[in-house]
Amino acid sequence: MGVQRESSWCAAWVGDFTLGMWRRLLSVSRAFSVVGRWPGGWGLLHDVGKTSGVWQERLAAVEGTRVRVGLDHKFLGVRLAQDRGLGVFAVCAAGHHGGLRTRADVAERLAGLSDEELASCADADRVAALLFPELRGVEPEPIPELWRRNPLVAEMAVRLVFSALCDADFLDTSAHFAGTDRPAVRPDADFTSLVHRFERRRADSLRDKAASPMDPVREEVYRACVAAGKQRRGPGFFRLAAPTGAGKTLASGAFALHHAAARGASE
Repeated sequence: MGVQRESSWCAAWVGDFTLGMWRRLLSVSRAFSVVGRWPGGWGLLHDVGKTSGVWQERLAAVEGTRVRVGLDHKFLGVRLAQDRGLGVFAVCAAGHHGGLRTRADVAERLAGLSDEELASCADADRVAALLFPELRGVEPEPIPELWRRNPLVAEMAVRLVFSALCDADFLDTSAHFAGTDRPAVRPDADFTSLVHRFERRRADSLRDKAASPMDPVREEVYRACVAAGKQRRGPGFFRLAAPTGAGKTLASGAFALHHAAARGASE
């Protein structure tokens, strides 16, 4: 089934949008020190089902109205993600419009695809192979070992990937509707300036607070976090073990800002 070119959301635009997502996600993944091509691969995989001819025909039919296309485009990306060994991370593609779903929910939905949905997936798979030769490069790559080994870290990693995917999706969609080559985003953060602002606001808030027996403990925790943040260690997952009431919220915020400033981070 041929791809409809009349729609402003034609497969060619899906290709431009999807490759833009790929580049954006690769940039975000580097901020988490994740190497390889697979994080950016979500930009290729998440909307690949939209290249289906029947999906494009339905979109052309409802364009300009508030009627939904009514054909799920997400599950070709889910299947391709699973084929490429991305395991639990396939739920990111399944949930990029409606929220994260469990692996069991996604498996049940995949098993229950209708004949029309399966045919749409097959057509999209064929067209995507022509539009996105980059998909051949999204082969099974090692997911970071810690992400595989530790279920808690894996859970956090899924949420980080999902957040980056949704953010990139919204940003590139907004650029499309604004008619711009790239989304409008704020300049890179100046974390040194943010550290100073944070410290001033903390000092102002403490000045008006009544004294508490916990103040020395809170100050000790805070200073320890600031000192740790100023060390030029790389990015990662960090734990703060302190009792309730020890000021962990402000202390962890201070650690994050000082850590980012010490590393010269920009986002």
